[in-house]
Amino acid sequence: MKTVLNERHLLKRAIEEGYVSTKPTDTIRVLIKHHMRNQLDKTQVRQEVDRFMASHFKFYHPLKWDGVIHRMINSYGKSGDLKLHAVEQAGVTEGELDAIRSLDHVEREKFAFSLLVHCKIANQLRDANANWIEADKDVYDDSLLVLPAKEKRLLIHHLAGCGMLRLPSGISSRKVQLNYVDHQGEPIIVLREFTDFVYHYLKWRGDNRIIECVRCTRLLQRTSNRSKYCRPCAHEVQREQKTHWKRSKWYDGEN
Repeated sequence: MKTVLNERHLLKRAIEEGYVSTKPTDTIRVLIKHHMRNQLDKTQVRQEVDRFMASHFKFYHPLKWDGVIHRMINSYGKSGDLKLHAVEQAGVTEGELDAIRSLDHVEREKFAFSLLVHCKIANQLRDANANWIEADKDVYDDSLLVLPAKEKRLLIHHLAGCGMLRLPSGISSRKVQLNYVDHQGEPIIVLREFTDFVYHYLKWRGDNRIIECVRCTRLLQRTSNRSKYCRPCAHEVQREQKTHWKRSKWYDGEN
């Protein structure tokens, strides 16, 4: 997941390190909030953001970004929502899971679950429950889909046809509104870590290939009977084994 979940941390990195996130608009957003909280007017905010991006983002072209930054400054100036948000967890209710399971197609279900998690995070970041989200590449990537590109493009229309999504009319947009978000029920899945989070849905669905990493308990999909580590832990174990082997060779050589 590329979505920034802790705006306070992102702002700190931007100020101290000149860091620009994978999605540059995330950095622009926190800078706008920061400068507005410091009582700069819109013109001053625009100048500060332009200066920062020109200094730290090599693909920054003022003319290309002018409209985006102008709209963001006006939006936050109008809403007054200058709070720096931090998402620590996202909960999924039984009603939401049952709605997704009713699709009865595992790839569509994975996509619907990814949409839901991204929507829950977006609602927290916006401090609102509008349930609108942009179905961008991040949503598709987090679905871990095993589908041809043509079928992936049809997923939105399948879900809309089932009444699970509302699509904006009259415009070309990737934005969708989720109709299966449950704001009342108690969560039975609570996500606190958002790497390969779709495995939590597959485990709930009964996929016996989903197991816990024996080292950190993160979920992974078993690909063989030897699978027992998630990717980060597998790399760490390999590194430790290599270090141990080198030390053993050195010790044997000394003796």
